[in-house]
Amino acid sequence: IHDYYKTVVNYDYQNYYNIFAPMVYSFYNYKNVSVDEIISDNINYSKKWKYVSIEYLPNTLDIIYQNDNVTELNYQIIYKAKQQEFDSWKVYNLKLKLILDDNNKIISIEEIKL
Repeated sequence: IHDYYKTVVNYDYQNYYNIFAPMVYSFYNYKNVSVDEIISDNINYSKKWKYVSIEYLPNTLDIIYQNDNVTELNYQIIYKAKQQEFDSWKVYNLKLKLILDDNNKIISIEEIKL
């Protein structure tokens, strides 16, 4: 989880290949997307929202199920974004559902605004 957010905040797109499975069946509002499509989406997002801050709340981590193939995690973050340096932050309290494959790569990530 920490690596994912560090990668997002630092716009470290090459690391997405280490974090995501080759095909992600759910990436927020998108279905069945490749890592290249996720990178493209994130590049476009970062052009609008140049400043991002993410606070992972580790005490909210809940492992829903774990079997031989997948692990589902739910947790909360405080997500902040702004377009320009001196803009006010837009702040969101989010619950995320993350599903990892047997290689601990993300195959699904979804969010719920709290």
